[in-house]
Amino acid sequence: MPKKRQLVPELLVIDNPFEKLTAEELNDDYALIAYLFAKPQQSIFSQLMGRQNSIIVGGWGSGKTTLLKYLGFETQLEVLGDANIRDSNFIGTYVKIGRGSFRPFLKPGGDFKPGGEVLFGHYFNLFILERIISVLIYGAEKGVIDISEEQASKLHQSTISRFSEMKSKREIRYKTSVPLHAELHQLKSEVEGLRHEIETFLDTRDLEDNLSYEGRLSVYPTSIRTFLDETIKSIWSDCGICSRKRFYVLLDECEQFSKGQQRVINTIIKQRLTTLVFKLATRPPDIQTMETLDEGVGLTDRECKHVYLDKEYDAVSASFRQLCREVAQKRLEKYGYPVTDIKTILGRLEVEEEAGRDDIITYLKNMYPTRERVNDAEGFATVYKDFKIAAAYQILHDRGKRKKYSGFEVFVMLSSGIMAHFLELCRTTFRQSIGEDILLEPPGKITFKRIPLPEAVQDEAAVTVSGEFYSNIRGRAQSLKDTSIEMEFGEKIQYIVGVLGGIFRKKLMTFNEPEAAMVEIPEGLGALASNRENPVQQLFNTAIGISVFQEGTPYMPQHVGGVRPPTYVLNRILAPYLHISPRPRWRTRIRADVLNRILEVSEGEFASLVLERKRRDTEVEKKEPVHEAQLPLLPVSGARLSENMPVLSYIANKLQGRPFEGKTLLVLLHFLRDLVPFMESCRKLGASPGDTMVFHKNYQYPNKREVIEQLQHEGHGVYPVEESADRLEQITPLTTKNLIVVEDGGIIVPQLHERFESIGACTLGAVEQTTRGLRNDEHIGQILFPVLSVPGSRIKDTFEPPHVARALVSNLPNMLSEKNLAGRHVLVIGFGTIGEQVALHLRDTLKMIVSIFDSDSTRLVVARQHGFDTEETLVQGVGAKYLVVGATGETAVNRDAILAMSHNTHLVSASSEQWEFCVSELEALSSRKEGLPGSARDMGTRYVIRNTENYVNLLADGFPINFWHSESMPNEVSDLIMTLLLVSAVEVAISAELRSGIDRSTVDRLSEQWELASMYLQYHK
Repeated sequence: MPKKRQLVPELLVIDNPFEKLTAEELNDDYALIAYLFAKPQQSIFSQLMGRQNSIIVGGWGSGKTTLLKYLGFETQLEVLGDANIRDSNFIGTYVKIGRGSFRPFLKPGGDFKPGGEVLFGHYFNLFILERIISVLIYGAEKGVIDISEEQASKLHQSTISRFSEMKSKREIRYKTSVPLHAELHQLKSEVEGLRHEIETFLDTRDLEDNLSYEGRLSVYPTSIRTFLDETIKSIWSDCGICSRKRFYVLLDECEQFSKGQQRVINTIIKQRLTTLVFKLATRPPDIQTMETLDEGVGLTDRECKHVYLDKEYDAVSASFRQLCREVAQKRLEKYGYPVTDIKTILGRLEVEEEAGRDDIITYLKNMYPTRERVNDAEGFATVYKDFKIAAAYQILHDRGKRKKYSGFEVFVMLSSGIMAHFLELCRTTFRQSIGEDILLEPPGKITFKRIPLPEAVQDEAAVTVSGEFYSNIRGRAQSLKDTSIEMEFGEKIQYIVGVLGGIFRKKLMTFNEPEAAMVEIPEGLGALASNRENPVQQLFNTAIGISVFQEGTPYMPQHVGGVRPPTYVLNRILAPYLHISPRPRWRTRIRADVLNRILEVSEGEFASLVLERKRRDTEVEKKEPVHEAQLPLLPVSGARLSENMPVLSYIANKLQGRPFEGKTLLVLLHFLRDLVPFMESCRKLGASPGDTMVFHKNYQYPNKREVIEQLQHEGHGVYPVEESADRLEQITPLTTKNLIVVEDGGIIVPQLHERFESIGACTLGAVEQTTRGLRNDEHIGQILFPVLSVPGSRIKDTFEPPHVARALVSNLPNMLSEKNLAGRHVLVIGFGTIGEQVALHLRDTLKMIVSIFDSDSTRLVVARQHGFDTEETLVQGVGAKYLVVGATGETAVNRDAILAMSHNTHLVSASSEQWEFCVSELEALSSRKEGLPGSARDMGTRYVIRNTENYVNLLADGFPINFWHSESMPNEVSDLIMTLLLVSAVEVAISAELRSGIDRSTVDRLSEQWELASMYLQYHK
């Protein structure tokens, strides 16, 4: 144990660079805040500095206050200096919302008292104005803001004159006859006096008896919305360097606002004032912004952008490790330390130093269940890398020793992406090291006696900080306690942590999923009990709010398809206290019905329930593989529309009227996540679920069942596409044109011409998404109604193909027994927009040798210009190819080509349908067929060609593999395409100028009219 600091009195002068952790502890030392501030990654910093309203969401100590204080005028003055501050385009006003600041306006439970909503609006304006004037005073005292007596008098008069506009209809009377002193201090004093007058009123009178005015947002006095804007315009005119500068209102701890109070603030923010920008900081769960959308005052992503620090600051990301180094370096430099690289100071403790490499190897070879991987050098190297940490815990446990927590990488991991945790670990380490490991030489220069600092000192610091975090759970929980539930949340959360820690520790000491410190709740938090007797849901929400749990990346093994259930990571700072690994590599799956019993049964009984359920689930999985039909509901509806699909959300809000009202919608699109918000947009624009039929194809979509259940829950009729004819027969004969088709593949439109002409004659029009569907429509002949063509549009042809190709290429290694495809030969059939991108990705990403065949010689010329070999005939091209990719949208591979294929050829479709390969010919030519070997899922079919014994492997049974247990495209791309479909369908519903037949120009016109490309770039930077 190192000597304590007090044993060496002369060392008391040594400053611990980490003694003050947070911006609050630095108080108003703006120079120090400016000096110690390290820029976060660009995605956060650009949002922070920009002129857009923002909500910064992060756990305790994640850096929200530091970020906001950095924007404050006082800190910016230190950063920029007297000269450069004049060129800054904003003035920041930091405001901390203390607990209980606005409680007098509320009833017990959080609702406004009658009249309190209006009164709060006035009070909030005065509250912010008072802080703004304080900033002006600070600038004037520093000699930066030049304001003459005449200007101050003018500002004073213009501001006071507005107070009369804020009179209440009843008892409140504002002082308007005060002398006009030409001093900012006097103006601040008067604003403060008016604010206190409201406080006095609240303290002495009962709002319910004396202020019966029940104001609604729609009848608010205009002054509540515009008072600040008009006042700051006066400041622009009268306060020197403030001219045309926006005021950033930096509201900290906004979780203290009630939903009603946040609704009032949203009302002000939604005005998008020319003078004010709001930067709000809150702990998770998020403040009431999206939830108030149904009341007309929610903030969309376009009005207020969200920045999630806990997600951006991933504890295992290179960006967060670098940020930790930079933050520590600034502190070490400030206090004159000779070594300023915290990574060098803390070093790295290798597990081999504690358990021994030979012992770990022996242990793993004895314990690892798959002997083939143990005996294979390359396979065992992976086993060693993945399991050596867990093996060290188990080996040391058997020896009666404890695994140490030390080293820079471990400290970063323990921090859980929360900067305050990392700094606290450093602070405690330095406190315990100063007495022995840091010496003060006679010249006064600080030197290290030993670097890296001893592992034992670091480990003791980690255990100390971890225990303090656990002990502080009660106090933190009390600050976020749900007042409607009478229970000591902190004590119960501590109990839950202890119970789960015991389960994680028990798993750690076994070989199966040893580092399982993530909790997976298949049904989500919404399925947890939330009554007074058993408020498990409230407990978990509070635990998330105080960062005991953090939302994790949903876990799903590659061999299991379907939606990924929500996962919650136990804050890694608790690992030393619980003596578990800080690497939560696996998850502990706990169903809601089991988790709901955590407060009702003993710790041992609960652990038995979890572990017994795990054994039962494992047995079921062995007998019955998990299919998508067994997976939980998809959480992508409702208020999350604007988060998942911001462009689609904006357009749905922007469009006027209810164009789909009274219309019958037939929708045939891919059953991916993006379909849910698309149908939600249709409902918002008047579509009735009872008058909507949604058809799905026989694809292995990853979330198919969840999408079906979601749409059925919302009232839509959902059917397999094979039943489309039967469903069309059930449509009541139409007398007016009110039917609209939105489809992918050209199936519904041909039926309306060939079998249901009476319905087709009453169809307003259709929107077709694919080239193949367009070809089907072209075969109709005379088309009865307009068909808007999305394929061929500039947006679809530009944005979609690279992502489709990327999804296809990403899925390939998961579907093939041969994982390393580099150097293998592949033929791409069709060098159109999709085929070209597929070929490029196969060559550049997978390093395959790519040849091209296309019946269009012009496309072959383009292929050669891209450096590809070309084939003269298809029969020659398929020979000696490991992979054949069809990207034509037609049936390109027939009998002759199949017979020309070499042994073990793999066929892959890049089309949107099961078109590329003639499956009937494969069936006829084969002597037998079987499932593809070595796959836990139904990945396709192997055909053994008669008389040759050659294998032809049809991946995904000829369906496009970019959809095979995959979403195919990221949200930002589907956001654009689904928005294009929506505006096209609306055009069909409202336009009288469309003509029957295939329309290839309107979609481009609509994308330009709605500026979709520009909007895409703004939202998806």
